Amino acid sequence: MPRDVAFLVLGLLAWRRGWIAAFPARAGYGWLATAVVLAGAIALARANGWLVGSSAAPAVYALWESLFCCAMCIGLTVTFREAFRRSTGVGRWLAGNAFAAYVIHVPVVVALQFAAQGLEAGPLTVFAVVAAAAVVLTFVLSAGLRAIPGVRSVL
Repeated sequence: MPRDVAFLVLGLLAWRRGWIAAFPARAGYGWLATAVVLAGAIALARANGWLVGSSAAPAVYALWESLFCCAMCIGLTVTFREAFRRSTGVGRWLAGNAFAAYVIHVPVVVALQFAAQGLEAGPLTVFAVVAAAAVVLTFVLSAGLRAIPGVRSVL
C-alpha cells in the first residue's frame, strides 16, 4: 500500500511537471530491459528452488517486487509514449478515463476474483477471464463515474 500511494503521488507530480514527456526514450527502454531481466531472474530462482527455505526469501522477494514494479512502470510508460503517439477516438476515451480506472480498479478486480471462485477452469483461464472482464468493467464504470457532475473534476 505505501508503494502504491507513493506511485500515485509521483505519477501526479510527473504529469504536472512534464517528467513523462521529458524522460529519455533510451533510459526508458533500459528500465524495460531491467524489468525483463528481473522477471527472468525470479522465474529462474523459483524454478530451481533457490529461495525455498531461505530466511532471506521474503526480503529478497520484497526487494525484487519493488524493483520490478518501478522498472515496469517506467519502461512501459516510455514504450507506450513512443509507440502510440497518435490517438484514435477509443484511445482518447481510454486516456480520459485512465486515472479514474486506476483509482477504482482494485475493488473491481477483487469482486470479479470472488465471483470467479466457482468457475470450473484452470488458473490461467480464470486469470484471462477476470483480466478481460476487469479491464472492460473498470473503464465502463470509470466513464460512468466521470459523467456524474462534480466527480469529473476529481477523477
